Amino acid sequence: MQPLLSAGTRKKVLRQYIAFFVNGVLLGLTAWVLQYYLYNLLGAGSPLIYGLSTALTYVVFVLFNCLIQRNLIFQTNVVFYRFILSQVFIMLLLTSLAPLSMSVINKFMGEPYGDRFGFAVAGVLISIPSFLLSRFWAFPDKPGNK
Repeated sequence: MQPLLSAGTRKKVLRQYIAFFVNGVLLGLTAWVLQYYLYNLLGAGSPLIYGLSTALTYVVFVLFNCLIQRNLIFQTNVVFYRFILSQVFIMLLLTSLAPLSMSVINKFMGEPYGDRFGFAVAGVLISIPSFLLSRFWAFPDKPGNK
């Protein structure tokens, strides 16, 4: 049985995932600070406000992230409507998962930990589906791409 991807393609995808993950960590750390600031600015204390602050934070980073992914990570043209749809899907997933993550962490470790780390845990959990949507749907390979 032949592998789904050739050895060269596997190396390329692995390199892209590593770059995608590093980009996500750097943007994620910045977003984490902004999300926590917005959460406190909006009144804190509830999963609804946590989800809202997560969504607001995510919107700020979408276009900036698109430029980084297009020019540095995938080095190919973007199918922009697919990128936006994938980002909306990931934002909805993150916005749903972050409050759940916050609640679970709060239940097992105490309230300040969930408030501080729920967003980060949710972000790590969605990194793989986010990469797969970006790599194979929003930034598809075209003949002659690097």
